[in-house]
Amino acid sequence: MSYKEMLVMFMEGIKTKIEEIAGAEFGKLYFNEEDKQELLSLPEEQAFCIYLKIKIQIIKFQAMDILRKTCPFCYIAKNNCKNCKYAKRHGGECNEESSDREKYTDRLYDLIYPDRWFNEVFSNKFYKKLIQKIEKEGI
Repeated sequence: MSYKEMLVMFMEGIKTKIEEIAGAEFGKLYFNEEDKQELLSLPEEQAFCIYLKIKIQIIKFQAMDILRKTCPFCYIAKNNCKNCKYAKRHGGECNEESSDREKYTDRLYDLIYPDRWFNEVFSNKFYKKLIQKIEKEGI
């Protein structure tokens, strides 16, 4: 399996979690077919580097939540939201009220809080299990 496909599996794993909580409509706001095609069009070397950066954030720095440290598109755009194709496809930069990110995170917060915190659902443990599953299937 290529690292491009592993990035797709990573995004689809998060999408599945979103869908379990908020429904398919909100999963599509997070990751859609155009996003998948962008990842699959990356040069393999770039996909490897992005996958490795995400894995380091998860394993070494205990990344959690749905933030730029676990977003391949932030690495593709080099954290320059103005150049981010994902942002353009999803209604604006992630911190803009009009963006799909705001829509799905608002819905997730409504459904999760006050019973749990957002970073409990998208915890470091969740990400570590996702990475393990991908690598078991992919490498």
